[in-house]
Amino acid sequence: MIRKFSMAVFLAVSTCFPFLTLCAQTLPDGKPAVVNSSLDAQLFYQLLISEVRAKQEPGYAYQVYMQLAKQHQNGQLYKRSVDIALQARAGEQALAAARAWHQSLPQDKQALEYIVQILLVLNRPQMLVEPLRGIIQLTPIAQRQQVLLSLPRALIRIADRKIMAKVVDEVTKPWREPLTNLPEAWVASAHAWLYASDTDQAYQQLKQAFQLDSSALVVGLLAVEIMSVLPEAEAIAKQVLAANPDHVLRLSYASKLMSISRTAEAVQQLDILLKKDAKNAMAWLSLATAQLDLLQLDAAQSAAQNYIDIAESTQVNNSILETVPEGRSSWDPSLGYLKMAQIYEQRHQLDQADIWLQKADPGAQKSNIQIMRAYLMAMQGQWMQARLAVQQLPETEPRDTLVKIKAEAYVLRKAGQIGLAFDVLSKGSSRFPNDTDLMYELGMVAEQVGKFEQFEALMRQLISQLPEQANSFNALGYSFADRGIRLDEARLLLTKAIQLQPNDPFIIDSMGWLSFREGQFEEALTLLKQAYALRKDTEIAAHLGEVLWYIGQRDEAVSIWRDAQQRDPKNSLLKSTLERLKVKL
Repeated sequence: MIRKFSMAVFLAVSTCFPFLTLCAQTLPDGKPAVVNSSLDAQLFYQLLISEVRAKQEPGYAYQVYMQLAKQHQNGQLYKRSVDIALQARAGEQALAAARAWHQSLPQDKQALEYIVQILLVLNRPQMLVEPLRGIIQLTPIAQRQQVLLSLPRALIRIADRKIMAKVVDEVTKPWREPLTNLPEAWVASAHAWLYASDTDQAYQQLKQAFQLDSSALVVGLLAVEIMSVLPEAEAIAKQVLAANPDHVLRLSYASKLMSISRTAEAVQQLDILLKKDAKNAMAWLSLATAQLDLLQLDAAQSAAQNYIDIAESTQVNNSILETVPEGRSSWDPSLGYLKMAQIYEQRHQLDQADIWLQKADPGAQKSNIQIMRAYLMAMQGQWMQARLAVQQLPETEPRDTLVKIKAEAYVLRKAGQIGLAFDVLSKGSSRFPNDTDLMYELGMVAEQVGKFEQFEALMRQLISQLPEQANSFNALGYSFADRGIRLDEARLLLTKAIQLQPNDPFIIDSMGWLSFREGQFEEALTLLKQAYALRKDTEIAAHLGEVLWYIGQRDEAVSIWRDAQQRDPKNSLLKSTLERLKVKL
């Protein structure tokens, strides 16, 4: 019986040997001329048989393609031999073929790219240096900087981050020499050391890049990224920004300031940006976020509306033009609608907030927005309906289940159903025992229901697993301070939290409350005023007011409490503080 072959086999052969097909050319008189392929019958037959037998006998196909590749010095044939070996999960043979390809055609960059990918799969990072250098050398000079910058991300699958950093260091070394110095090479090395948690080495590389080019955008962006763990990098970020007031860099700097609770300074940077570029939609959205964080609600609403106007305008224009012109961004108006919903929620105008959420998701298909609508229902006392709404959200992957567990617990906490929230989180933690966010939420609710041993065990587990995150240190330290126990240990925990996140108003509040418990009233007052200046939070106001009340500054205490009550009349800590001190506002 004659074995039939499909068009797919023919296409595979023609792809591997592109001169299989007839080549159309044009004669001087403009008439088409046909030039026969240089592929002879024997070679065609060898390729065809190899493709037919490739699935059942990959070893045979591999050998034939390797022989033909060496004979014809053809990159496509080498590539096909590598692909056959990879499909057969024969890593060593794939690597041998890719190396033979590179040796035969040293200017073919794709051969080196295959070698790198195979070495990563085989977990041989130490052998990556030469092929990676080769790729960079074969990259056009105009694109070389971008390739250098992409190295740390490209090698992120290397499990040992220190080995990865050393590889990047070695690869970039030729471009960190006096005659070929590129700031991008230093930045790539710095990023790799940052991934390896060696912030000192990363900072040293950053300084070298800055000395080389004090106005380079990539240097400024790296300085901004590092400054949350190395505050001294901020000076470099500011100097680059002064030399190169790039909008991307200023926006990045403002975002970083917001992330480290220096929101008022972020607003200043965004104001500077918007004076120069009033159509920068992302800057308006960031400004709305910052002003909302500062509870400057009217200003936040104005900024959010500006974002919406720009986003809706670009959406209309793009629909008319059908394509987005080069240089123009298409913004999603729903991001502005969500910001408006948050603003109205903060004003306790929950019906208005819900209108904006419906506008953001008119088809009720976005789970995150439907969860936000459920929160609003819970805040209005409709917690059973809210809980049901979350439970009925669709699940397409395990992550959806996890999101729903957290959302349901949050709804119950908002409604004051702490015991039910604890049950939901306990069951969720059994299903997702390695999720640290869920672990933290369970710990916080455990503390609320009086399960202090479980709370402490969870916080200590998180401290062990995530020693660079401040939340668990703060939570445990504040709990000890609030209960008036183990105050020396509380100070150690909170000192560590402040070292990790120096300008966080909630951590500063915790330390102020600890100082009050220790009887250090002057220090407590200074810290709590600092925290309240950073964020007009109701619970910080409750603590600050109590310290002021205790030291006899009762009019100021009442003023602060009254302002906080107007913003958040249902806050449980403020209510309990006023009841305990028998204060009526």
